Amino acid sequence: MKKTVYSLLSCTVITGLLFMNSCKKDEETPITPFELTTTTEDNKLAESLFDDVFKNMNEAVEEENLDGTPKTSAQLDYTFSSTCATVTLVPPAWDISQSPPVWNNTFPKTLTIDFGATNCLGNDGKTRRGKIISVFTGKYNQAGTIITTTLVDYHVNDYSVEGTKTVTNNGNNSFTIDVNGNVSSPDGSQVVTWVSTRTREWIEGANTGFWTQNPDGSFMFLNGILDDVYSVTGSASGINRNGLPFTVTITTALRVEFCDYFLDITKGGLSIQPDGLNERIVDFGTGACDRTYTIMIGQNLYTITY
Repeated sequence: MKKTVYSLLSCTVITGLLFMNSCKKDEETPITPFELTTTTEDNKLAESLFDDVFKNMNEAVEEENLDGTPKTSAQLDYTFSSTCATVTLVPPAWDISQSPPVWNNTFPKTLTIDFGATNCLGNDGKTRRGKIISVFTGKYNQAGTIITTTLVDYHVNDYSVEGTKTVTNNGNNSFTIDVNGNVSSPDGSQVVTWVSTRTREWIEGANTGFWTQNPDGSFMFLNGILDDVYSVTGSASGINRNGLPFTVTITTALRVEFCDYFLDITKGGLSIQPDGLNERIVDFGTGACDRTYTIMIGQNLYTITY
């Protein structure tokens, strides 16, 4: 099974770079950095937190062999992102009391990741508490499988994350990803609402998985991931911390690939429309890993290098 956490991280990159919010200005009036970044920060936070949910779920899928492929002891020598989390799968994927293990084809299966009631420091430096609960209608890599994830008192770095994330396996390396949720600041004073529907397809690297084996019998950890390229289409909408609605449409499919070990958007375009304000037209270029994109607002063109 492809280690889907990395592909799913592409969504984080997308919104983290894109969503812009500003007060409407005359052409000769400069746009201040604060006006440009309010919705950017809100949406980057929202999508990164929902992608973090799915990152943890995918790691747990690997641990529980829910892809339908039993792992060797070497492959199972794998560190979950938060070692203090308790992972359970009901009913189990495999009957390991038999040799070789026998697949348990009973569905639905419920995967629960319980971080406990107090903050747990993960290997990635983030603190988490609460539960991630995912219900699978079939094997993850099986066409037609639907995974519905809900959150129970779930927090990351004291931000409350609520809502649902549904992933549908369309077959042929295509997944539809729907999110409906909100994020609250640690003190509860600010809430961001976020809704997204995206289609993500592997267009390169789908045949090399997380546990691709080297000729010497060892397992590659990164090489089978770094060749991945994704095409992302779809739309999103939300309400930022100040109550301003916005919509986003991917106008040209986004190409998402690894640049220096980080997922980046190297090609494609978006239309971003804050309610009552000027449209933002975002262009990511022609495929170079240059960490640069442009934003057209009215007659003004802004080049952003990050």
